Amino acid sequence: MKIFNIIIFLVLTSILNGQTFTLSNVVVDSKSQEKLPFANIMVVNYNIGINSDDEGKFELILPDSLLQESIKISYVGYETLTLSISKAICVKEICLIPKDISLDEIVVKPTRKKLKIIEINKFNKKDCLVRYSPMERNPNIMIPTRPHEPTIEAIYFPYKDEYRNMKIKEISLRITNYKESSTSFNLRLYEGDENGIPSKSLLGKNLIIETSKGRETISINLENYQISIPENGIFIGFELLIIDKNMSWGYDNKGTRYTLYSPYLNFTRVEKKEYFWLYSKGEWTKIKQVTPSNNDLVLYLKPAVSMILED
Repeated sequence: MKIFNIIIFLVLTSILNGQTFTLSNVVVDSKSQEKLPFANIMVVNYNIGINSDDEGKFELILPDSLLQESIKISYVGYETLTLSISKAICVKEICLIPKDISLDEIVVKPTRKKLKIIEINKFNKKDCLVRYSPMERNPNIMIPTRPHEPTIEAIYFPYKDEYRNMKIKEISLRITNYKESSTSFNLRLYEGDENGIPSKSLLGKNLIIETSKGRETISINLENYQISIPENGIFIGFELLIIDKNMSWGYDNKGTRYTLYSPYLNFTRVEKKEYFWLYSKGEWTKIKQVTPSNNDLVLYLKPAVSMILED
C-alpha cells in the first residue's frame, strides 16, 4: 500500500507541475483475480494505447492534458470496460467481468476423405508490401505506418452458400518483422453484426502467434476450433501488441531515432475497390486506401490474409 501511495503522490506532483504522469495498473479477472496478459488498453478518442504484459501489468506515460479523459480496456471473453483515467490511477486493480459465452457443441466424427477444399484471397508473396507514410517531423523520410497503439487490422470475408457445412482449416498471413529477434501478434476472428461491423469473438481467447526475423508467410491451423463462416460473414484481424518484445528503432537522415513495433501485416495492390477494417481509438473504422501505381490505374490496398475452408 505504501508503494501505491508513493505512485499516486508522484503522479499528482507531475500533474501540478504541468508535466506528464504515469498511469500504471494491472488487469485481472473480476472473479478469479487471475492476471490477464496482453489486454488491450486504449485512450478513448486518441491514438494512444498499450497492451498489458504477460503478468497483466501495463504502464502508460501521458500528458497531463489527458487526465480528464478515459481509457477503454478489452480482452477476449470479457466485457469491455471504459474507465476514467483519474479513477484508473486510484484503483488497485482493473477488474474485467467474464462474458457468459455459450460455445457450440463440437461433434467428433469418424475420419473421412475430404470432399472439398476452398482457398479464399490467395496471395503471391512477391506482391506483398508494408504500408509506408512520411514521418510527421521529416516528410522526406518514409517509415512503416500504423498508430502506436494496440490496433487491429482486419479483412472481411462474406458468407456464400458454397461455404455451407465447411470449417476453417487454416489462415495464412504475410508479415514483416523489422526486429532482429522474434516478435508476436494476436490473431482475432470476429463475427459480423447486423450492421456489418466486427462484433462477437469466434475464438473465445487470445491466440498469440510468434514470428521470426524478416518477412515470412505464417500459416495457422484452426481445425481444432471447428469454426464455420457465420451468415453475417467473418472478420480476420491482425492485432499489434504494444509490448517491449516487439519494440525496435530506426533512424532518419538526421540521426533522430523513431520507434517501430513489429510485426507489420502486409498488403497487396488490387484494381477492384477494396476496404479493410481498422480498430483504433477504441472504435472500428472502414478504410479505403489508394496506393500509387506506375500507370493510370487506381490501385487499392488489401490485407495479405488468406483462408482455407474444408468440408
